[in-house]
Amino acid sequence: MNYKLDGFSVERLMSLLTALDQDVDVVIRLKARSLPMGRIAVIAA
Repeated sequence: MNYKLDGFSVERLMSLLTALDQDVDVVIRLKARSLPMGRIAVIAA
C-alpha cells in the first residue's frame, strides 16, 4: 500500500482511527542495543 501521511498530525491520525472504531495502542520500550537510534513502527493487526 502507498500510504501518504505527510499532511496529517499525530492527533489527527489518532482521531481518524478512533472514529473508525479502532483501538490505538502506543508502546514505548527500550531500543535494542544493536541499533544506533530508536525507531517508529506502525503495525496494523
